[in-house]
Amino acid sequence: MTELQSAPATKSARKTPAAAQKEVRGGGRERNTVTSTRKGVSVDADDSASEYGISDPEFEKSEDDVEVPEDDDILDLLSQSPEKLQEELMKEVREILLLGDAGDDGKIPQLVTVTDESEPESDTNLTSTKSTHYRETSTVKCKPEPGEKKKSKLEVRQELERPRFEQPSNDTEIPNVSESVATLASSDSSDPYPPFKWPEFTDLVYEADGSINLRAQNARIQIVLKTAVLELKKIAVFENVFPTITEKRKMAMRALSTAAYEHKERAILKRLKNDIDYAAALASVVHPEGRISAFRTSIKKLAHQIVVSRFGLKKGCADQVEELLKSHKYIFPTDSNGKVLGDQPFCDEGIVDILHQSMFDGENSIGVRSHEDFVSVLDDNDEPELPVAMVALVATITYAILMDWRSGNPPSSSQVKSFNATLHISVYKAHEATLTRIFECGKKKYHALMARLYKAVSVSQNMLLPAGSLSNFDYLNVDAMSED
Repeated sequence: MTELQSAPATKSARKTPAAAQKEVRGGGRERNTVTSTRKGVSVDADDSASEYGISDPEFEKSEDDVEVPEDDDILDLLSQSPEKLQEELMKEVREILLLGDAGDDGKIPQLVTVTDESEPESDTNLTSTKSTHYRETSTVKCKPEPGEKKKSKLEVRQELERPRFEQPSNDTEIPNVSESVATLASSDSSDPYPPFKWPEFTDLVYEADGSINLRAQNARIQIVLKTAVLELKKIAVFENVFPTITEKRKMAMRALSTAAYEHKERAILKRLKNDIDYAAALASVVHPEGRISAFRTSIKKLAHQIVVSRFGLKKGCADQVEELLKSHKYIFPTDSNGKVLGDQPFCDEGIVDILHQSMFDGENSIGVRSHEDFVSVLDDNDEPELPVAMVALVATITYAILMDWRSGNPPSSSQVKSFNATLHISVYKAHEATLTRIFECGKKKYHALMARLYKAVSVSQNMLLPAGSLSNFDYLNVDAMSED
């Protein structure tokens, strides 16, 4: 770092011993603390001096009060007393370092003190751990222009401390915002990662009104949808034939996922899980408004003639119907004498026949295609059983047909083809509760009933048990039920 010395000091330095020159130096790693013998002036960090090495009262003095020795005076002191020469040299060094002396370029070196922890400790006793360095400040006028008032040292120091900012020139180019936006737009158009597109075969064909027709779809989607419709019916008869709106939506999504998985359509399955609109569109085909309602009604139409034949219903049968409806006697078989066998609920011929024709008639029927889903409630017995929802549904439909004949007159065609879920859901719940009660009374009794029903309804038409043969089963009276 360049050492700053005045002309008199430079001349005297050649005659000053090396030890004295070391103290005179203004910077560097080996610089010692400079302490004047004059009272009240010190650059020691521990004194009452300010950050710039001198107390405020010193700066309050006018620049005119500062005595600056001439060169000839210093030479005279040299010949008289080396001690006085040393004192004068130190005074001038302090004034150069602390108050500044403008150089040829008009800039004043300003003394700053920074801590340098990486510097090795000097052998010399230092009164401060800080080392002194110089920095160039911005150009400040040190000599007043003609006619300008001379500044005091305090004003000079304040001028040095005042922050200065570089003003932009008139030639500074302001960026064009519209050009920047255009650049960003052009960079977006060259995006190396275009939006993801699903395989074309998963796309749907929409009608002009926004609806979806199953037959308008490609073959792969059609087979998934057809399987899903059958799967939806299976979920209903195995779990809940009277679902709420929320339950219907969940059932439709389960049916679609199962169908896509069964046919190994992974792309369709993945799109179902990740594209909400796509899933909703397919679900509307699988479960449009009234899908399960239509399924229940179709079973009722099929069962109507079976019930009429089983109970011999005809005009004027009102009393007979009332007797069948009393305590739900229609679910029990009778012996050859017409005695109701109360220990055999849900085993009437009519119920068995309806179960067979609606659920197990043909290779594409729900019962035949879902044979692996019929399981046992017993851990040590794997004989398949009919589910509660399936049995309770058929019993409820039998009740509904009898209600159509309650007046003693044959029902109209519209009555035969209709099934009001609101009127009959309570009956369904009652039959469901009866089966639950049997289960709670004993799993083995419940299993014996439902397993025998499965065997009776799952055989082919020519193997159905003849009329009255069901009375040979060990049915309920719950206490009298067999567990075998």
